Amino acid sequence: MQHRPEPALLSVRRLILAIFTFVIAFFTSVFFTPLGKLWIILTSTWVIFFLAMYLWYLPKFLSKLYFRLDSEHLTLYSGVFCKSVKFISLNNIQYVYIIINPFERLFGICSLIVVLPGGRAVIPGIKPETADNLVGALQAAKLN
Repeated sequence: MQHRPEPALLSVRRLILAIFTFVIAFFTSVFFTPLGKLWIILTSTWVIFFLAMYLWYLPKFLSKLYFRLDSEHLTLYSGVFCKSVKFISLNNIQYVYIIINPFERLFGICSLIVVLPGGRAVIPGIKPETADNLVGALQAAKLN
């Protein structure tokens, strides 16, 4: 079965980006003289960064992010600039757990963490029901 993150993940990531950007804007306005050269450079830099992330990178990131589960492997696909494919053997999975941060809870999604020997893999932006089904499928596959 192949799954893509919920569209609400884009809203969550954009909300976190907006909060981060507003903090930068606040400190830029407090610590630098408005309309000075350094202020103009810093402000234009964070505005360009914000718009590029908000309008281009985050939608592109979500369009390239998906995972597939078959009888032997969990495969994670991601990457905008550098494509990444992670093949995880179901035998190597140590344990799986679900996390929900406050922004994800607001939009009704969660993240699934797959712990492996020497690392972990994160599957963001899935519905809690899907995460529960995936945990059950991974546990069942590990027992077989």
